[in-house]
Amino acid sequence: MILPEASCAKCEKIINKVETNLTRGMFLPARTQLLYPTRNKKQRPKHLPLDIDSGGGLLTKQIPIEDYPGMLVVLCFNPPLALLNITPTDTPLTGRVAVATLPNFGDNLNKHPRRTVTWKMGGDAPTYGRMLAKIAHAYTVAEVGYGRFKPVLLDIILNQPPLYMTHYVGGEIGDPPPASMERIEISHTIEDLYDGRKLVLVKIRLFADRQGMPTYLVVSGEIF
Repeated sequence: MILPEASCAKCEKIINKVETNLTRGMFLPARTQLLYPTRNKKQRPKHLPLDIDSGGGLLTKQIPIEDYPGMLVVLCFNPPLALLNITPTDTPLTGRVAVATLPNFGDNLNKHPRRTVTWKMGGDAPTYGRMLAKIAHAYTVAEVGYGRFKPVLLDIILNQPPLYMTHYVGGEIGDPPPASMERIEISHTIEDLYDGRKLVLVKIRLFADRQGMPTYLVVSGEIF
């Protein structure tokens, strides 16, 4: 799904900073080792940093991609509070962590025996939530139609407080579904509230082809 010229130049700069923080941070090992599409193939890293301590102090080494013990780390959230039809509050978004190992993780980790190994992940819950908000809003524009719903995520995307992020951005609780054949899963439903309002609920599953990845729930707007 492609949205040509999906945002103005000013908003594009704001959004790009959010996505770059994650694609070049916590998602970088997965995107690199799994050869995910990139606009700048020449900039795809050939090494990734790994902190190694063999007892004499912490040392950061640049490990070749083929030898890197890669992990995919994502965040998990509670369901968005808007589904409970309560008054929004600007509560900070916090989450839990879900982890999946990448191909050859065990063999590559065994190349550093009897050593403490730690990873540089990057990323945080608010940035993650803004990325999910951007995906959900763009998808709703494509599927429901521009001007056919009242958007609620624009302040989150552009970081204009109050954000009410926990009210609109969240996830499913419980065990995640099995790994999918699709890399990304996205769909939407219309949720009827008891007061007659209809909310657009977008379901997003990133890295769906890896075991253990959660499903995110994002309320993107209200149907007129």
